[in-house]
Amino acid sequence: SNSNSDDKEENTHTSRNHTNYHPHHYHRFGPERHILFHAESLGLKLARTADGLIRILSVTPYRPLSGDEDAYRVGTVREGDVVRSVAGVDLRFPIEKSVWKLVVGLMKVSPRPLEMVVAQELEVEEVLELEEGVKEWE
Repeated sequence: SNSNSDDKEENTHTSRNHTNYHPHHYHRFGPERHILFHAESLGLKLARTADGLIRILSVTPYRPLSGDEDAYRVGTVREGDVVRSVAGVDLRFPIEKSVWKLVVGLMKVSPRPLEMVVAQELEVEEVLELEEGVKEWE
């Protein structure tokens, strides 16, 4: 009957959702935040770590003469954030050292404002909380 086929669809949908939330993908990161850099200098120390992801090692607070920080950097970026994309390049999967060198070059020559997407790396406890939340809203 009709209700049976609906149930089947729903089940497929649910299991597909669970596949999407694979521990090595979305589980490890909080919500993505978009940052715009208007100045040539990003005021960030970035590194490609052993797992092939790009992390923010340190953030220099901007001290613009005008006192208007927004003129330089719009959005929140924190030490320890993981870069998910920059200048339209997707960095949500591990990259090789050679690719990272190209991305660094691209960041230098990209017209400003430069867009970067970052996310907080979550601890296991936080991941479990997020997972509960995700189920609630499905």
